[in-house]
Amino acid sequence: MKIRSLIAAVCPAVALSGPACAGYIIDTGTPVGGPSGWSLGNYQYFGGEFTVADSSVISSIEGYFSTFEGGNMDFAIHADGGNVPGAILFTTPSAIAANTALGWHGVSGLSWALAAGTYWVSFHVDGGLDGIMPGFAPNPLGEYAVGFGNYAWRDYGANAYDYLDIGVRIAASVPEPSTTLLLLFGIGFVAMKSGRPCTGVERNE
Repeated sequence: MKIRSLIAAVCPAVALSGPACAGYIIDTGTPVGGPSGWSLGNYQYFGGEFTVADSSVISSIEGYFSTFEGGNMDFAIHADGGNVPGAILFTTPSAIAANTALGWHGVSGLSWALAAGTYWVSFHVDGGLDGIMPGFAPNPLGEYAVGFGNYAWRDYGANAYDYLDIGVRIAASVPEPSTTLLLLFGIGFVAMKSGRPCTGVERNE
């Protein structure tokens, strides 16, 4: 019973110190808007607001879209700007091919550390990319924004673009270093005690 009590004390502390495993921290689910959707290009691109409850290290960002013409897309994380994305905290470009089939597309291999708080993700189009981002994601983000040109966001007030409901997935790689150290300390402590280890938007139809 004493061993079990020690394990029970260690595990919640580890869980509360940060994310417990790798996986999606934001997942709207796949939009059901079908092949039609919101027009996507340099003249109109999108962002979405999200909140992380614990410190996280972002490993990938994906949007649900298709293309007719290829071009560049910047995947970015912004500070909270109120009704629209704020200052860019992290960004990385990706070349998107023409005639990319409708699906989840994005960037991986990231290592972007975020403290607990509210942020925005954006899919900024630079160049000739032309495509669509369907709506009707089953678990949409709380707020969306529309931009054009060089990160010019249309601020029409709170919740002005809630109806967009585009698809967004963000994954975080965990545990963080601090979590790992706490886990090792906890396991070592239990092992010492037990004597053995413990285990208005354009729409394209």
